[in-house]
Amino acid sequence: MKRLQTIYTDQNDLDTIISAGDLDFDTLALLVVLQKSERNTAGGIADQLSWTPSKTSRCLKKATARALIRESVDSKDLRKCHFKLSNKGANVVFEVSREFGAERLADLVTTTTSLRRSGHEAESEMSVSLSETSLRTVLLLFAHGAASVGAVSDMAKLSQPRISMALKSMQNQNLVDVGTQQADQRIRMLRLTRHGSKLARVILTRSGFSLG
Repeated sequence: MKRLQTIYTDQNDLDTIISAGDLDFDTLALLVVLQKSERNTAGGIADQLSWTPSKTSRCLKKATARALIRESVDSKDLRKCHFKLSNKGANVVFEVSREFGAERLADLVTTTTSLRRSGHEAESEMSVSLSETSLRTVLLLFAHGAASVGAVSDMAKLSQPRISMALKSMQNQNLVDVGTQQADQRIRMLRLTRHGSKLARVILTRSGFSLG
């Protein structure tokens, strides 16, 4: 699972770069998508990033408020809006690409989007319901094995309260077992169940990962 571990390493490296500018990965992914085309609707963006409509709306509002993107009304259909990068947004993508690597950035956005889309497809196949936090936790545990809540938080860049909120759902769906660390009973350890491992395999296979 070296490739999956590399994704988390890349995300951590990228987070170090963008956090200094008070930027998050979702906003950056949005900018990368908008860089490819100047006539993107909210629906088109949602499809490209495999986001829900509500998440797309939140990210667009956030990026617009920060003047990273511009919104315009379609001249032929006043109900339709298009979004494109502002000069400020283009400069952000340029600077991040220069430091992180343009190809590396594009590959990270593409891969994380593919995993998210495969997660949505696997929900129906395996009769589960996955929040984004649950999806990232399941894949991380598959890549790294059993880990504490703190370790998952650090590696996946998720807050411990978010993980704790998702944990009950993952347990109820028989995706994750929760135990304690032998050396310190206060530390909760998370481990995938067989069902959770199967889910991770389905998602990764759909995304073109070789599981060897």
